[in-house]
Amino acid sequence: MNRTLSVLLLVVAAFLIGSHAQSGPPTLGTVSAPTAGSCTGSSWITGPGQVTCNHTFVDCTNATGAVSLGITYAYETPPAPKGTIVFFSGGDGTNANGDEPTDSTHSIQQYAEDYYNFGYQVVQTAWKSEWEDPTSTNSGGNIGYAACRPATFLSWINTTYYAPIHQANPTAGMCLQGESAGSGAGAYSLAWYGAGSGTGTGYNYLDKLTILSGPPFSNIAAGCTVTGGESPVVQVCPAGQLGCNPNNNPPSWNVVLSFGGGPVADIDDWSGINACSQGPNTPSQDTAAWKAMSIADGNIGSFSYPQTYITSWLCSSVESPNVMNESSPEGQTLVQNFTSSSQLKGLIVNGVSNCANSEFVGGGTPPSNYGVQYGWQAIEMDMEDSTKGCVSHH
Repeated sequence: MNRTLSVLLLVVAAFLIGSHAQSGPPTLGTVSAPTAGSCTGSSWITGPGQVTCNHTFVDCTNATGAVSLGITYAYETPPAPKGTIVFFSGGDGTNANGDEPTDSTHSIQQYAEDYYNFGYQVVQTAWKSEWEDPTSTNSGGNIGYAACRPATFLSWINTTYYAPIHQANPTAGMCLQGESAGSGAGAYSLAWYGAGSGTGTGYNYLDKLTILSGPPFSNIAAGCTVTGGESPVVQVCPAGQLGCNPNNNPPSWNVVLSFGGGPVADIDDWSGINACSQGPNTPSQDTAAWKAMSIADGNIGSFSYPQTYITSWLCSSVESPNVMNESSPEGQTLVQNFTSSSQLKGLIVNGVSNCANSEFVGGGTPPSNYGVQYGWQAIEMDMEDSTKGCVSHH
């Protein structure tokens, strides 16, 4: 099949599913019965409670065409849990411990252990291979369709593990902390797959989404398209933007929205379009295909979750000689869809300064109202807050 025809089919398929989605979110996939998994090594939570490691398969073949993919997950449940917090890591999602180093920042394992000690059931995850590729042949396709996998898994965790907790404790929250591409999985779950909207079992359940650096899939077209050799410049937290923390320092910041380096190769791989950030001018059919698979695709994506609280943590500056990447302007392209407080239970956009690199919000300096030194401390304060944190809003 030639490349032009492949792109055309992607756009047509996006239109068809998008049209169907006007009356509700796309269909979720299925999760197989879990079996014993292997969660060995330093990446996984180890206690002090009983840690259970399982493996299962998530199949979205009949829902969106994303073929079955294995996922290993470890969970730990304290007595009388305050809720459930699921973690999706960055990149291709295969690293359970995430991408941040463990010195002044925090790894997923450290966040999970801290939340467990504060009384939450925690669920750590690692996909068998990149969840963003809907095929089994590494040939790429619609990333939004592939997001059916994490959305289905998250919904399944809600009904399988969180529901009994909520029945025993009505204030317990169902929450997700996503790192970079993992935050994209959470945002797709809300915008495309009904985690914050819709009706019926498996829909409208997510109480809290914590975004760490991203999501990078908010507008893939904007990050990949080059016009006249130039990429767009995005102002993050412009005056009047809903949810921006007034204590951000600086209050707003400008960043070129362009995928570079490793992310370019990833987008090319996952989308099957080998043209991201290549100039001087991007073909219009490529831009249309990337837009159709973005979180804010203009068709499927819904941005009304009145019972969901979102907190976004974006690097506003980095230590020299590092430079900013696409994570904060892509994050802005998500939050700019929220223009009324009625769309959410709450929204906070936090600028984290002096990040070690463009996505290490855990080790940067958070807004002054948190009164702590490191971003990870503020992130945990926010997740554990009795009003804005992981508590039930449903």
